Amino acid sequence: MNNYKPYPMYPDTTSLVNVVPKLNATGRSLLQNLLTCNPIQCISAEEALQHPYFSNFCPL
Repeated sequence: MNNYKPYPMYPDTTSLVNVVPKLNATGRSLLQNLLTCNPIQCISAEEALQHPYFSNFCPL
């Protein structure tokens, strides 16, 4: 693949602010919840849609 670019690896101590600097704090909170590896602690899709990040979006 000619356009392949490897995804950068970030150390565990890297803050999401540095990884996605344009995402606001509410968005980073949602992303952190979605990226939790432990399935017991990970947010569900239904819970994610109830996250404050989506409060400004109109319902379908």
